[in-house]
Amino acid sequence: MQIDQLTVRNFRCFDKKEVALRPGFNVLIGDNGSGKTAILEAIGVGLIPLIRRLAPDSPENNGHSSKTRDNNDVRIVTSGSPEQPTLEYAFPSAAGLLFTLMGHSFRMGQIQMSLKDIIVNDGELVDQVRIIVRQISTETPPVLPVIAYFTSRRRWQSAWDSRSPFDQEALEREVSGPTTRLDCYRTALAAETNERKVLQWLMRFDIAARQRNELNRTMEAAKQAMLSCLEGFHQLRFDAIEWNLLAENTSGNILPTRMLSDGQRNILSLVADIAFRCVTLNPELREEATKETPGVVLIDELDLHLHPKWQRRIVDDLRRTFPKIQFIVTTHSPLIIQSLRPGELIDLGPEVTDSPEEYVGKSPEDILENVMEVAMPQRSQRSQEMIAAAEQYYSLLRQASNHPDLPALRTELDRLMEPYEDNEAFIAALRLERAASGMDTMTTHNGHPAGQAP
Repeated sequence: MQIDQLTVRNFRCFDKKEVALRPGFNVLIGDNGSGKTAILEAIGVGLIPLIRRLAPDSPENNGHSSKTRDNNDVRIVTSGSPEQPTLEYAFPSAAGLLFTLMGHSFRMGQIQMSLKDIIVNDGELVDQVRIIVRQISTETPPVLPVIAYFTSRRRWQSAWDSRSPFDQEALEREVSGPTTRLDCYRTALAAETNERKVLQWLMRFDIAARQRNELNRTMEAAKQAMLSCLEGFHQLRFDAIEWNLLAENTSGNILPTRMLSDGQRNILSLVADIAFRCVTLNPELREEATKETPGVVLIDELDLHLHPKWQRRIVDDLRRTFPKIQFIVTTHSPLIIQSLRPGELIDLGPEVTDSPEEYVGKSPEDILENVMEVAMPQRSQRSQEMIAAAEQYYSLLRQASNHPDLPALRTELDRLMEPYEDNEAFIAALRLERAASGMDTMTTHNGHPAGQAP
């Protein structure tokens, strides 16, 4: 599965917008308010018809079923007179996708015509989904695509809730019972970084391996996928005695995953969620499930909680671990942009350039300045303000001999110095320059300030 194009109209901040997407990585950048999250939300809305067909009970449980019905995504425009303006919904509001599924190209989406009138466009899709569902129970089931959306509100949810003790029996009950592979689509648009879910999956695989007295290659492949994105660790295991997920680092130290950092736990759980969707949707692929499963994964703020070292490698880690999945993500990190290949960056800024030379092989400073339009990234904002203040200070000093109001000039010079009095060297340099100018002793012959008539 691959999304080739998104088209929106009257969706959040967009009047009209088309975004072409490519296989592999698509990284959206832009200022706050430029519409990065809106693009991901629009893709989510556009995917609802497919998810409803694959898992009919999903929309009422995933948080997206009524997104357009409660008008949260409809663009707001100003109407009425300048004296009495009003805010009105702009209809129709639409989000549509052109995508490829099982080798066939389809269009689908949703159009909201009014506050309660929604048109679902999935006619081309119905027959194909019926074929997919029928083939699942055959000897040659189709390879099902992963669909997952991780919002910026995701946060590692620990199995050890601080408000109540860890309930081992509840975890055991939740693991029992078979599930259909299509259950993965029930939470497709509300994917989580959830330790409890990881424990459930690993416990299920561990119990199956013990019962059969053999290594579960599918579980091992899923664990290797997690480890491939968890720098410094080489082993993960479920401890049935401690009822804990344990991680062993390259120094031989064994830690419960609840003791890892927020960044480590979020990456671990995000990768685990994708990996287990792969192996659940396509169990026939066994240990190749993470490598051979296609799909679409949306991640808002990919750099969330990540140390700069991890920001530099996360794209390549995900690309290597899930080579057939299309990732559509947002970021504010120049280090993530630096790791991209030509054509993988989508800039939503007003002055968009398609030139790969703007970021490929460039330093973070170059990317900040030339791609993200941050002025002088080599210097802090305070340093830039000090330079500007010094330039203005020296410019005023040069005007002293002809200035009509020396007391006002002295007050202005003092004002420019005031914010930087904690920087003694900077203040000393300004005072020396001021003393050399002689302006503090300047007067006319009659005692009046220089430049002012007696």
